[in-house]
Amino acid sequence: MTKFDNFKEAFMTGCSGSLRECECGKVYYNLNGNWDWEEGELEELEESNAIILYYPVATLIINGTEYVTECDCWHEMAKKFIDLMERCKYGFVKYLQLEKKRKQEEFQDALNPPDDIIYQYGKNAWKSIDEAPKGEIVEVMLPDEKTIVEAHWASDLSGEEQPPFEGWFAKCGEKSYSQIKKPIAWRVINECSRL
Repeated sequence: MTKFDNFKEAFMTGCSGSLRECECGKVYYNLNGNWDWEEGELEELEESNAIILYYPVATLIINGTEYVTECDCWHEMAKKFIDLMERCKYGFVKYLQLEKKRKQEEFQDALNPPDDIIYQYGKNAWKSIDEAPKGEIVEVMLPDEKTIVEAHWASDLSGEEQPPFEGWFAKCGEKSYSQIKKPIAWRVINECSRL
């Protein structure tokens, strides 16, 4: 593995799919896999300047912007970040050590809250997924009863601009969402639930 490979691995979103447009405007699509392409969609991609991949299209985020990993438009920026991290590595290490100490102190303070702080369980209680609001981002619990993600309900059955869809979607990148199956409960997002 090179420094560049490690950088890419560190900043990948963990999301991939059949089709992604990079920040630079290039379109990438995966020709392999059991993707649910619309009629004529593959032909249109083949006639365009879209770039074929034979594996799912993955993304990474640098400085808040999402790029396709196979695109080279982000390489120069990555080299500058790597160079900065190399030149300032001792400063970064010291900063992380100080941040670790600060967070440990915060944690210790949290273990001894003032007597006047009351945890309101009712606001953070899980509710039936059937009662979840459709127009806002909430926390949902998946069937394993361990995985909790922030998600929102989305529905477009018209099929005009994309294949019809309906369900719960979790954010997995700056511009990417993945559909999640059968969440079993929901709750309002608040500072306590983000811990």
